[in-house]
Amino acid sequence: MAVFTDYMILILLLISTADARILSLDSSDDHLISDGISEPDSSWSAATTANLSGCRHQYGFLPCAENAAGYIFLIVVYQVLLIVGDKLIASGSHVFLFVTGPRIGGIIFRILRALPSMTFMIILGDKRDAQSQVSAVIGIYAGITVFSLTVQWFMTMLSASKSLKKDADEQEHGFLSKIKLRKLIENGVDVDDDTCRTAKIMLLSLIPYVVLQLVYAFDTSSGKRIITLIALVVSSLSLFSYFAYQIKNPWMQQRSLDYSKIDSVERGLIQHVEQLGKLVNEDGTPNTVLIRSFFDKEDKDDDQCIAVDELETMVRKVFKAGKADVNQTEAMNGLLNKLDRNKDKRISEDEFVNGFIQWIHEAKNPSSNDDFNATEMLQKATQLLKEKNENNSSDIDRIMAKVLKQAEGQLLKSEALIADNGEPNVERIKCLFREFDTDKSGSLTATELKQLIGRVKFGTYQMKDEDVIKEMFKCFDQDGNEAIDDKEFMKGVQDYLDKAMKAVGSSQKTRALEEFEKIVWNEQDYGVDAVLKSLLQVILGIGMLTFLAGPLMGTIMELSNSMNFPSFVISFVVVPLAMNGRVALTALLPSARQRKSSLTFSEIYGGVIMNNISGLTTLLAIVYAKELTWDFSAEVLTIMMVCAIVGMHAFLKKTYHLWTCIPMLLLYPLSLGLFYFCQVFLSWN
Repeated sequence: MAVFTDYMILILLLISTADARILSLDSSDDHLISDGISEPDSSWSAATTANLSGCRHQYGFLPCAENAAGYIFLIVVYQVLLIVGDKLIASGSHVFLFVTGPRIGGIIFRILRALPSMTFMIILGDKRDAQSQVSAVIGIYAGITVFSLTVQWFMTMLSASKSLKKDADEQEHGFLSKIKLRKLIENGVDVDDDTCRTAKIMLLSLIPYVVLQLVYAFDTSSGKRIITLIALVVSSLSLFSYFAYQIKNPWMQQRSLDYSKIDSVERGLIQHVEQLGKLVNEDGTPNTVLIRSFFDKEDKDDDQCIAVDELETMVRKVFKAGKADVNQTEAMNGLLNKLDRNKDKRISEDEFVNGFIQWIHEAKNPSSNDDFNATEMLQKATQLLKEKNENNSSDIDRIMAKVLKQAEGQLLKSEALIADNGEPNVERIKCLFREFDTDKSGSLTATELKQLIGRVKFGTYQMKDEDVIKEMFKCFDQDGNEAIDDKEFMKGVQDYLDKAMKAVGSSQKTRALEEFEKIVWNEQDYGVDAVLKSLLQVILGIGMLTFLAGPLMGTIMELSNSMNFPSFVISFVVVPLAMNGRVALTALLPSARQRKSSLTFSEIYGGVIMNNISGLTTLLAIVYAKELTWDFSAEVLTIMMVCAIVGMHAFLKKTYHLWTCIPMLLLYPLSLGLFYFCQVFLSWN
């Protein structure tokens, strides 16, 4: 609450105004100084008139300026307030993401973030103002799209680029120019299939723009209006189809969660190795001797490679120590994909050491990018789930609470698993094992566990049977043979009952299991205060973004006009640099290299998709509702050209060579020149 109060104080200080009297020198008496009381009405009236004639306050209370220095100061103030709004949304959104899940919740916040911030200004204005404002917004959309796919793409490429050779030689020989040329050819970025799919969707998002070009085939206003309506329908269908596709195939949200899970496995493996010694020497360099020693220890057959079965044994040790919160199959696939550079299903010693060095470097340089986006929200939701699991309310706690509570009531005929003296009832536990062991094999298999959990009602707790079985094996199966014998079952249940007793206390020992069930299941729900606080943060954050982005753009335009910048420079240079420049510059920071390159490129393409369909849908709705004229062929042509070139390259290539960032960067001045040529020489728009 203190943080929220600080935000409110900051806002009030920035937007508050004060009244004062003007002390003036009386012209009739040169040696007397006015006390400020003489003729107060005329002085105040003059000051008020000067203020009204000088600048106009946005919404009647936001500060205004009259010169370039004042405009720059206002831009800084608005940027600070927008950052505060981002923080409020990020802080409040994790509760809703936890309740609704990453599919629905992530999409809802993507819609809210993608809604054009100037929409309400356009709707409230008259027809003439709306036409000019739509023109400004579509120009800004074009500028931001071009900036993202050229300058931001270029900076991301520079940051993420590394050697593409499987056995790259660290020593470089030859002249400096040859070395740089070789880096342009041999360095680059490998992206995954999901990034290619995102680029394909970006290409498909150009369909509404293609439909809009049919406007120029009609000379009558009615014909243009019909085409505008058709384009609006196509754009709206594209938007709903895009979100429906994400709900049905949530790989766009899930991939960031998968990256977070693999990071958890990496951290767990690092902690596991640290038990043998320090991974970092006193001079700050990685302890490669320790890493190679650990590799030799895990290389059971001494063939200088870790095969799949050896990797499986290593991962099982990490899970047994409780250092990872992802299932073993995902951990196996993730580690093999990251460490196996030559894709031969074996991890060599050099691959293992290089992978560990990279993880240590990432751990020493955590990402400091605080920008808000959908991926960050999903990662916050994942972190929240992880924290809740570590707070005595893990998945296995909730699963076992339901299983054992129902077993007490049905299979054991209400006989308690905890005796009156507070000790586990060994005979009852053995009886329970025999009831679960339907084939009398002396062990519980996955089939028997599936039959068991099929009779348990988990309520609103949504978890697949396969995931429940994995959690139970993770808790009980000590030897990793995919079966739970009587000793493993006995130990696991006893440990769980001891945990329940410690959580509940010494009172009502026989009802400890019932009370513990209430504790772990109630902790999963959020209180009313937490939900209301999060709701207030989200509403305030969205309100700040919506109501302040318009004045920010207006101030930027006033600054550009005061410095005599051409209109196309405002759209293509000033506004994108002011709004996206900070995000682009963070890509060059060392901490930004921790982010996965595929995920970063996908976010760039995803932002363009939202501009192409969500932003265009809103603008077309306003154009059609207010009977405006769609005459933005120069902007549309520029968007289509840049999206088509970058999109085709991203769709067809899974490897981005470093040299490709040069033509991509040159697209920026080329698109600027194309836009200027169409407007000035062809008299478009």
